[in-house]
Amino acid sequence: MRPDVPIYAALMALVLALIPVRGEGPADLKSRAEALERKVKAVLLSPGYQNGHWGILVVDARTGRAVYELNSDQLFAPASVTKLFSTAAALVELGPDHRFETPVVRRGEIDPQGTLHGDLVLIAQGDPSMGGRTGADGSLLFMDDDHAYARGNPRSDIVPST
Repeated sequence: MRPDVPIYAALMALVLALIPVRGEGPADLKSRAEALERKVKAVLLSPGYQNGHWGILVVDARTGRAVYELNSDQLFAPASVTKLFSTAAALVELGPDHRFETPVVRRGEIDPQGTLHGDLVLIAQGDPSMGGRTGADGSLLFMDDDHAYARGNPRSDIVPST
């Protein structure tokens, strides 16, 4: 496991491996759950993660039963992974094709040379990244060591503007 890969991304990849295959029986799912447990333990024992305190709960969406759990009954301080809940709620509510727009208005007049004599106002209701991080195809640009997550990370960088 590479320490530069966010733990939630690594664990999500492992959880996706549990998605049932058509015609799969309970014994197959149990075998895959045991494999998941071995892989999760390997990730959590790898450099960069071995000293953390982890809580994991993987639930079978069809039955509601726990497939894998580790410290699932313990309390934790919220971390960056909590944004997954609000992001999932927004995806359900707004849909995958929704695009945020940030209205920009002016207060004042523009002279014949094109200079605004007044204020340019960004109305806070649209693009949460305030633009500048969108690729030519409209997708949000991202880097593994994005400055938004830097918190003193010397490898962090700013996403180039387009």
